[in-house]
Parts: sequence; C-alpha cells; structure tokens
Amino acid sequence: MLNYIGNLSYIYRDRPFIAPITYFFDIEKKIIIGYSAEGHKINAMRRNSNVSLCVTDIDSVNE
Repeated sequence: MLNYIGNLSYIYRDRPFIAPITYFFDIEKKIIIGYSAEGHKINAMRRNSNVSLCVTDIDSVNE
C-alpha cells in the first residue's frame, strides 16, 4: 500500500497544530517531500522546525 496522506504536527505561538497534508516519501534519498502555499504552516515551521508527520494506512480517500 502506498501512503501519501499524513497529519503534520507543528508548533505556532507555543500551541500545537495538526494539519492534513499530501506528501511523497523518496525511499532512495530518505526524504519526505510536501508542498504548501505561503501561509500559517510554512510561517510556523520557519519559526520552529520541530515537526512530526503521522501516517495512517488507508484503503481509499473516498470512504
């Protein structure tokens, strides 16, 4: 099963936030690639790079 949806956890103004994201895991380079427009998440992660990504196995995004 290929995972591509996760929950990104980050800190903003000393409070935890969780946001669903799509991502790609490059197994050869062992890096996680995601995308986002400028905004709350990007600004928060630039201020505090302590983040986590929770990935859950799902069968379908439609159910």
